Amino acid sequence: PAFMVVVGISVISFLMIVIVPKITAMFEKQERSLPLITQILIQVCHFAGRYWPAMVLLVLGAFFFWRFWVSRPQGRKSWDRFKLWLPLYRDLYIRVIAGRFARTLGTMLNSGLTMMTSLDVVKTVLQNRVLEEAMDEVKSDVRRGKDLSAPLREVGYFPPLLISMVELGQRSGELDAMLLRVADTYDDEVETNID
Repeated sequence: PAFMVVVGISVISFLMIVIVPKITAMFEKQERSLPLITQILIQVCHFAGRYWPAMVLLVLGAFFFWRFWVSRPQGRKSWDRFKLWLPLYRDLYIRVIAGRFARTLGTMLNSGLTMMTSLDVVKTVLQNRVLEEAMDEVKSDVRRGKDLSAPLREVGYFPPLLISMVELGQRSGELDAMLLRVADTYDDEVETNID
């Protein structure tokens, strides 16, 4: 992902600093009035061309500050909470997490591990501090005798389809198969959305 970000920023910078000014020169020769959005883009490109060293330092500084911030426990938790809130990205991210949860738990149960051990493994693959803490609550509720679906619903982030399939799987005694089926569904949805 970091490599793709660097490539993306490099391409956009090249377009703004080299290509857009050449196209702007053509527009200026025609002496026609341009739409407001085009005028704004031209001004942004002029600014970027003039102050690109400062902008590079600003972007690098912001990147290193962000890396330092997310390396701290509270910063990481805030960043993970932000990912669960961020519009547009949130739905895709939740599906990825739900698929990872379902696939891991289904595989662990299918291989004969106990529910508590499986939930410990699931917690390690979620890669989200907010959900990892929520899994501690889920585990303690399951230990006290609750069905898995109820504490998952209380977490508030897992999709209704996942919770319904967990309920159905627990009733039918085929929880592992249901989880693997729902994991396939989420993997297909994520792939379709990314495409």
